[in-house]
Amino acid sequence: LDCNDDTCGLQSEVSFLVATGSVYTLQLGNFPGASGGTGSFDITIAPVTVATPMCFGDGSGNPCPCTKNGGAGEGCANTTGAGGLLGFSGSNSVAADDLVLLGSNLPVNQTGVFLQGSVDLGGVPFRDGLFCMGDPTVRLQPAVIDHTGNTHTVAMIAFHGRVNPGDTKYYQLWYRDPGGPCSNGSNLTNGLEVIWQP
Repeated sequence: LDCNDDTCGLQSEVSFLVATGSVYTLQLGNFPGASGGTGSFDITIAPVTVATPMCFGDGSGNPCPCTKNGGAGEGCANTTGAGGLLGFSGSNSVAADDLVLLGSNLPVNQTGVFLQGSVDLGGVPFRDGLFCMGDPTVRLQPAVIDHTGNTHTVAMIAFHGRVNPGDTKYYQLWYRDPGGPCSNGSNLTNGLEVIWQP
């Protein structure tokens, strides 16, 4: 995977990405011709960021249409009084393809569509919300919002989005909101940025 020879003064350090469930063999040695000695060996596991929330309708970025902001970290306000929220569970592994997008704070018994884009648009006013991504925009899966205002994906996102390791993609939920604060009929959640891994 990687090799290192005293690039950190008198100590060596190697960093590399790993995949959950994989087995790795690490070999330690000394410089050819040098006398061996004792030492220590430490492994540090850094937390993995699966998805980063972005493009909020809470007033921290571009203004929401008709100045109807949602709460901190949410999309622009909808008929619930809050902004639609896009969260997640699972991983950003293409091989595992277990990322699930979770929509909440949504108008009950409505429909929508989960979207994927390749470019961060920074929050362009669209309907009652901010459109966060595009170029191109892929419709991943229709969304049916339940009686509690929640929905989630069931489709394999990496497969349906034609994602490859190393790709950066952006996700958002566009949903119907007939009684929305700006009377435009629909709104969007905040966005999520995902940097896909093997």
